[in-house]
Amino acid sequence: AINILAILIGTLFLSFMLKKRGISVWYSLIFALGIGNIMALQYDLTTPLFLCLILIGIYFYEEKKIASTALFFSLSILTRETAGLIILVFLMYEFFGKRYKNSLVIASSFIPFILLQFFLYQRLGEIPILGSSGHLTLPFDGIIQKISSINLSGGGIKHILREISVIPYFCFVMLVLAVSAIKLLRNKNIYNWNLFIQAFISIFMCFSIWEALAAATRVTFAIFPFMILSYAKDRDKLSKYLFIGAALLTIAAIIRILFISPIHGYYLS
Repeated sequence: AINILAILIGTLFLSFMLKKRGISVWYSLIFALGIGNIMALQYDLTTPLFLCLILIGIYFYEEKKIASTALFFSLSILTRETAGLIILVFLMYEFFGKRYKNSLVIASSFIPFILLQFFLYQRLGEIPILGSSGHLTLPFDGIIQKISSINLSGGGIKHILREISVIPYFCFVMLVLAVSAIKLLRNKNIYNWNLFIQAFISIFMCFSIWEALAAATRVTFAIFPFMILSYAKDRDKLSKYLFIGAALLTIAAIIRILFISPIHGYYLS
């Protein structure tokens, strides 16, 4: 119920931003029905809530209410630590734009998360966020290990499709990386930067993330709202190819749930 509500609210705020720019609100469905949200509903992940909070924060950012932005950004990073990368991009964008007050306010959104890490260190004797560093590896090493580990024998068509299901998603993320790099050369706005960095970080993801489609979408699904916001800012033709890819992934995710993959909980180690 929380995930469904988060998707609805996140989509609503994304629609507000699209409408403000004169873009059809129907584009927000690319996010609402995106593969990451489908995987989150299937495996009960926190992706929708984290992105809902990010989108509300971005809405207030566009309204120039930076204190409200920092509030929702701080909640998002408490929900999912990967929000920190998004927040850092906004912080640096404001700093290099010489909007130092804004960057300082956005930086304050890290305070609750830092305090939480300190509290957990006091209780557990270790800093939990440092454990995430092991999820990064050499460029493309994770996906190469995944491809090398694929075993197509000993099962039927369902087994084969399950084994290779992460490959189309990886190809899509690489398409996003290429398109966002081109867009960034043309227009260095905040959404193009976030789109590029979210795709770029994927090449460093380790095998344990690429091993499961749910894990891969969990880490990289922030691509989808930034893909839409980037298009709303630039109104470029290249983004249309990303939207087609996103739609195909949605169809594939629905087929995967209905005919290939059973519904069961997904647990992070």
